[in-house]
Amino acid sequence: MPDGKFPTEEWLRKRGKWADRPGEALNTFSVYIKMWLGGVRNLRKLIDQEQVSTIDWTREKVLEAYREFIERHGMTPDQARQRYKRKGELSAEIEREASKNVMAVHKCVGDALAAR
Repeated sequence: MPDGKFPTEEWLRKRGKWADRPGEALNTFSVYIKMWLGGVRNLRKLIDQEQVSTIDWTREKVLEAYREFIERHGMTPDQARQRYKRKGELSAEIEREASKNVMAVHKCVGDALAAR
């Protein structure tokens, strides 16, 4: 992919929003990824692109990830995002992790106050 991220199964198979993408469908390649590696998510772990994968968030997973982020970084994900944006104090990697966490909280818990 031009962005350097391994594509989704939909992209490989030319399905969904990728049905009209240029090039041929890579159905056989997709099947082997699933059969040999357990899917694109596992492949991304192997090539160190785990942050690209989507996670099936549940309320419990979100709260655990939120707690772990605070323990690891000494601040909430919202605080980390603000420090990155306003002061440039944190790495882009931490900001991405924080953003992912904040979006999951909004999706599954409601807001940061409810998560705390």
